[in-house]
Amino acid sequence: MEVRPNSTLHHVVINVKSRSIELYGDDGEVKVEKCDWTPEGCEQFENMVKFCQDTLPPEMRTYEL
Repeated sequence: MEVRPNSTLHHVVINVKSRSIELYGDDGEVKVEKCDWTPEGCEQFENMVKFCQDTLPPEMRTYEL
């Protein structure tokens, strides 16, 4: 799925249990990034979570454990 050019990120849901991050646009667009259950997938998920924590304010992040 391609992200629409005018879509602006509204918030993310970081799901630790499923190793996925849901990205919600302010226009209602939703994109889900899932990571494999492999060592590489674990590293990818950790990197994505770190990126979200480093760049997004807390009010834009929701965690599901």
